[in-house]
Amino acid sequence: MKHWYDFAELLDRTKLKELVDAGLSVRELSVREGCSRQCVETALKRHGLTAKGQRGVMPRFIRRR
Repeated sequence: MKHWYDFAELLDRTKLKELVDAGLSVRELSVREGCSRQCVETALKRHGLTAKGQRGVMPRFIRRR
């Protein structure tokens, strides 16, 4: 099992912030790095960042009502 700090782009706050600012979601970051979404979410939390699709987005099935 790999941890978030095993991935260079997740460990580097500056690089991770650039990717988040470019609009990448947690899922997109995890696919790009080849790791789990949980790894990305942990790295974002440790660096004090939030990504698109992480929080504050209402699921589609709730918005339809």
